[in-house]
Amino acid sequence: MLVRKDLSATYKQSLLGPLWFVVQPIFTSLVFGLLFGRFARMAPPGVSPFLYFFAAYVLWNYYQATVSGVALSLFANSAILGKIYFPRLIVPLVAAGVNTVRFAVSYLLFLAIFLVALLVSGRPVAYSGADLVLVPPLLLFVGLVATGTGAWMAAASVRYRDMRHGMSMLLNLWMFATPIIWPLSRAPEAWRWLFALNPMTFVVEFHRAAFLGTPAPGPGLVLPGLCAGAVALAGGFLTFNRAQATLVDTL
Repeated sequence: MLVRKDLSATYKQSLLGPLWFVVQPIFTSLVFGLLFGRFARMAPPGVSPFLYFFAAYVLWNYYQATVSGVALSLFANSAILGKIYFPRLIVPLVAAGVNTVRFAVSYLLFLAIFLVALLVSGRPVAYSGADLVLVPPLLLFVGLVATGTGAWMAAASVRYRDMRHGMSMLLNLWMFATPIIWPLSRAPEAWRWLFALNPMTFVVEFHRAAFLGTPAPGPGLVLPGLCAGAVALAGGFLTFNRAQATLVDTL
């Protein structure tokens, strides 16, 4: 009920309504495809620049929106938290649920555009069936890591208000540290271990490989990302649980 309420309240008086779920990722991917695909030649040869960036940005948009929504959920619901007791973890989970619904709409659009592109191009399907089986667990991983990271930021922002102001800048820098507008092959070999610690790095690379036939990430990229994601998830919920005792008083 809370997820439905937040979704209806967000787009109730907007002109496009739920279409905003798909306008942002499409428009951003078109801009990326034009600037970084056509002009900067970041997309690999033989791959549609639009699909190349759309396959990455649709996941990043979900991750960024979930982290931001969960991190700010306590302040957005501070009035309710001060009036009645209920498990505080419901608040960040509702924020994560709202963004998951939005992501489901935009991801279905990505799948539709991908299938249309295959039919129009008439080329053989450039994906791996074995990789596609792993896509649903990959999407679940993104949602869990984003919720855990946002829960840690939510607990930290209650005590340190600077987190609210610096979070947008942090997420923007995080996007540029993820191979979304640039391929991982452009990164210096000596620095790739650092990018491997970013849990979104192998996610983006694997998602592109599954649908577009680009090189798949190896164990040296997947294992550090999985470990970093597990630490973010567990650390986020543990930090949030410890902050629950004085949450309302601090708010």
